[in-house]
Amino acid sequence: MKTSVKFLSLLVMMAMAFSCSKDDDSSSPTPTPTNLGSGTAVLDGVSNQTPNVYAFNLGENPGNATTTNFVLDITNGTSDGTYSSPNTTTIITFDINSESASKVAAGTYVLDFSNLYSPSTFSDAYAHFHLIYHQSDKSLTGGDRYDDTVNGSLTISYEGEIAHIEYELAFADGETLTGEYNGKIKYYSLD
Repeated sequence: MKTSVKFLSLLVMMAMAFSCSKDDDSSSPTPTPTNLGSGTAVLDGVSNQTPNVYAFNLGENPGNATTTNFVLDITNGTSDGTYSSPNTTTIITFDINSESASKVAAGTYVLDFSNLYSPSTFSDAYAHFHLIYHQSDKSLTGGDRYDDTVNGSLTISYEGEIAHIEYELAFADGETLTGEYNGKIKYYSLD
């Protein structure tokens, strides 16, 4: 499950990078991406801007019909396949179990490897920093991957459509990632 969620998250980000509409032509100016909000992820004292959050609704959890599985990506990537920084990409991913089927429910979520489908938990979290974005084929390569998460929490609250997210992850190598985000969440249904 852990590997398939990681693969799915990266696959969805790559699909967004390759997507384009039928009426695109090479003479059209490149649109300026609009960020959904503002956010920062800090690892080892280095701040990375994360102005977008995407939630992928994977549907009802197979092990607990009262929760819905969402993959939450906090990133500087945009849904049109461009990136805030022309050369590097940051993606922090949470595999969340929400009691709401329509959106990630407000509350505090904690890392729980013991029961992958418990409400108010996430069963996995990882981060990618300094992925290289290649404009020519819109691919992502390289970077630093942190996928050995040993502890963590994420708190989300809403004021209308605006989400406020705070998170902290601890990795087996002793590194700690902290972050925050304020803005809209763009939802995709993969159910």
